[in-house]
Amino acid sequence: MEIREIEAFLALADELHFGRAARRLNVTASRVSQLIQALERRVGGQLAHRDGHGVSLTELGEQLLAGARPGYARLERAMTAPALQLGSWSFITGTVASELCAAFELAYPGQRAEWGTVSYADVYLPLQRHRIDVLMMLLPGPPSSRLIPAGIHVGPVLSTGDRVLLVPDSHPLAARSEVTAEDLADCQLLLPDDAPPDWWVDEWHPAVTPDGHAIPRVRMPPIRDPDELFDHISRRGLGVIGPPWTLDDFPWPGLTAVPIRGLPPIHLVLASRDQTDDPLVTAFLRVAEHARVPLGHGKYVSS
Repeated sequence: MEIREIEAFLALADELHFGRAARRLNVTASRVSQLIQALERRVGGQLAHRDGHGVSLTELGEQLLAGARPGYARLERAMTAPALQLGSWSFITGTVASELCAAFELAYPGQRAEWGTVSYADVYLPLQRHRIDVLMMLLPGPPSSRLIPAGIHVGPVLSTGDRVLLVPDSHPLAARSEVTAEDLADCQLLLPDDAPPDWWVDEWHPAVTPDGHAIPRVRMPPIRDPDELFDHISRRGLGVIGPPWTLDDFPWPGLTAVPIRGLPPIHLVLASRDQTDDPLVTAFLRVAEHARVPLGHGKYVSS
């Protein structure tokens, strides 16, 4: 089986679009089609359907994907110097990821850990698709079957904090020492168009208060970074719910963080694939469990 055929199949499985898969591999769409057809002849069946609605994998394609993705990931690891890949949500300060990678490399001389940002809108997909080994994310509540899908392990917890409402200084709720979940009915919460799935959004930004009052949620274009988020909040008088260290990590003039009572706390956690046999992942999680990581201008959390 040719490695380029597997690469084309994995790219198509990720993108579900021949053009995007081609751009990812720096080849033409017809070349991707040729590679997929060659692979289909090898395995003896159709791997993907293409119609007016896009591309979808056949049952045989799903079966091949389940075995090919981890196998290809191991092959890539074998062909390069071992390096653990940490993905951090783009709305989490990179200082924490950098400190964890440094602690890992100090504890295990000769091993490397690299980190980069991943989209919060994808939630667990970078892990599930073997793009990264460990995911640093914010969990809006305690681990549960609703928040943690099958095949994903969450832990350790790096920090826990009560939620805050980020609003402009001029907002009526900004002068409060704290607000309740019921008060959120008086605030329009920003919701980007590229937000995660609805079940995840509802854990972050509830649609109703505990007493059943609707909480307004305003759809906005996709937001790329914290600066763009805070600009929308400041200029449009909106609010957003976040962890208590948000303005420490991303200072922005004219914004106030008001503590919210009555909602579950937010946890800064690491997530990995369940039952992983990768010793680098096991070692990294062990180091992270006891590491001191910076949160908000020099504040540290430790075991």
